Amino acid sequence: MSVTSTGSAGYSLINETFTTERAAGNTLLGKDEFLKILVAQLSNQDPLEPLDQAEFIGQMAQFAEVEQTANLNDKVDRLDGYLRFSSASLVGSDVSFVDYNGYSREGKVEAVIFDKSGVSLKMESGFIIPVDRVERVF
Repeated sequence: MSVTSTGSAGYSLINETFTTERAAGNTLLGKDEFLKILVAQLSNQDPLEPLDQAEFIGQMAQFAEVEQTANLNDKVDRLDGYLRFSSASLVGSDVSFVDYNGYSREGKVEAVIFDKSGVSLKMESGFIIPVDRVERVF
């Protein structure tokens, strides 16, 4: 991504770059890229026509939002790891769960399956259920 000029309407650079990134197939503008654009914009702005304060505050708010989203993604990743670790401890446990027809059943956990859809439990009876269908462990 190259930044050559911002002109007097610096905000349009961010919109143009964001649109270009989306057209190229990259739908996320990371915090590092956003900060690089903002610094380039400030470095290249016309001193006789500085960036409007409202636009600058809006861009800083967008940067804060991007950073908070990145932090939230990190926390979700850690939570997913914890879910996987704690689900592994269910092997050999008796649990009650709700099957796909809505009936409550009981059984022993034979294995834990980690795949793209999430964490599932393979029961000795042959059922494979998402871990969120477990009602009780005993």
